[in-house]
Amino acid sequence: MVTLNAVVKKLEPLLNGILEDVYRLHGFSHKDLERDINCVRHRSRAEGPSFIFVTLPKLGDHLITSLESDFFKPSLSFKRKGKSNLPCFMHRFFKEVFDDNGFPSGGSGAGEAIRSIRQVCEVFKKLKEFAINPTTCSGRTTSKSIHHFLKTTHHCLYSKQVISTMLKA
Repeated sequence: MVTLNAVVKKLEPLLNGILEDVYRLHGFSHKDLERDINCVRHRSRAEGPSFIFVTLPKLGDHLITSLESDFFKPSLSFKRKGKSNLPCFMHRFFKEVFDDNGFPSGGSGAGEAIRSIRQVCEVFKKLKEFAINPTTCSGRTTSKSIHHFLKTTHHCLYSKQVISTMLKA
């Protein structure tokens, strides 16, 4: 029988690899990458599966809600960087989208930063149910969940209305 903690140990390197990829794509510093990898390591070991399956997806959901409301409220699940509203985790990416006060920054890299945050935070969101009880998650349910994730990602990246809303000056 595979335990959830064993699953987390296997997923942690994959999550770190995704972090490395998005940092490389954006050209952000290795120091920031190391800080985020250490955060994943520490929190996944301290909190167990809930960090990967619940806390990270909630941060992804919080991002979408913040884009819709044109304001990023501090997340209670993540430490903030100084007096900024933005979390320390993936701070460089959030900084591309919002200023320190939580308002849209209008940065040219906002769309890619949003995609990167969602990739990291939501990659295991749909695996939660399967990891907890693999017999309840059919292939059809998994396929529908993946399709919905891709559709939402496409909508966030390519919808002129969403992008113009999130980049209001």
